[in-house]
Amino acid sequence: MSLFMGRCLLACSLIIVLSACQSAVQHVNDAPVIDEFAVAELVFSTHLAANQLDSAGQQLDDLRSNYPDEPRTADLQQRLANAWLATGEQALKDANVDAASAALIEAKRLLPQAPALAKGLHAAVLAAQAPQVEPPVIAPVAVNKRPVAPKKQCKSSRR
Repeated sequence: MSLFMGRCLLACSLIIVLSACQSAVQHVNDAPVIDEFAVAELVFSTHLAANQLDSAGQQLDDLRSNYPDEPRTADLQQRLANAWLATGEQALKDANVDAASAALIEAKRLLPQAPALAKGLHAAVLAAQAPQVEPPVIAPVAVNKRPVAPKKQCKSSRR
């Protein structure tokens, strides 16, 4: 009987192996998982690199609304505030006080607690806004004076 059992065992194992090869293979989803936040962060970085700060701000607002608990948004907010500060400093160098003030307001909106915003750049904007009063240059006026003739003393012969 042992020969019979060996043959049955061999036949059963052959059937199991063949049925395993014939069954449909269930593949695990091989598609890579895309981090949508990372993609949005790349778009944000592209806007910053192109100096499109308004678009980057809109992208940051969208990220905050879609991912409220994401800690990476704080880093993006810092980068955007630094870009607004750099824009404000460049505007000050170009003597464009209005653009510098607008950039400072945007940077303050993003980082109200930043010490550079509270003191440094704000003072620079105020100094640039102060009118530079130069004393008026008074041209010397040429005065035509008549030559004064010496007075002759008349000797009168009155007695």
